[in-house]
Amino acid sequence: RGEMRMIPSNYDTFPNASDGEQLLYDAFRRSAKGANWTIFHSLELGRHVNQSEGECDFLILAPGLGVLVLEVKAARTVARDESGWKLGQKHSKKGPFKQARDAMHSIRDYLAKEDIDLYDIPFVSAVWFTHLSKSDIPKSIEWNDDELLGVEDTKSDIFEVISSTIGSRVQNLGIHFGAKRASVKSLQTLEKA
Repeated sequence: RGEMRMIPSNYDTFPNASDGEQLLYDAFRRSAKGANWTIFHSLELGRHVNQSEGECDFLILAPGLGVLVLEVKAARTVARDESGWKLGQKHSKKGPFKQARDAMHSIRDYLAKEDIDLYDIPFVSAVWFTHLSKSDIPKSIEWNDDELLGVEDTKSDIFEVISSTIGSRVQNLGIHFGAKRASVKSLQTLEKA
């Protein structure tokens, strides 16, 4: 059984990261689960589908499950109207769910261009509001319930939360990935890209 790997292995590299990211980073570090998982924190995206560059809060490679792009929002308040999202004091036209999906597509497109075989590797995305309850987030047709994590999820083991999120999101894709789904070997190839 391999160890869980965090890249980078030290949180201090990110002075600008939110306390929500810090909370999840620490939870990954504390958990005894996640054998053979690789977790990238604050991954810079040089080629982004909708802008010249972007960032992915967490990119999680979970053997046997798939790849999760996780957007973390530590806002204490959230509001939505016709002009977009207001998370704390920050306004954003593009909501966090679209942000997560765009980052996921950017990563997938990059890997496909590098000729990495992604056939058995499902890619999914989710948003974790670390300081708000799921019921605080305005309902919308724009996302599925299983793409949304809230403060209540911080009370469970992080690997169980992520595993069930990936499992549920992959089921919703409606694609059968077979027995070799996201094998350790295929994820290692992906990791080196």
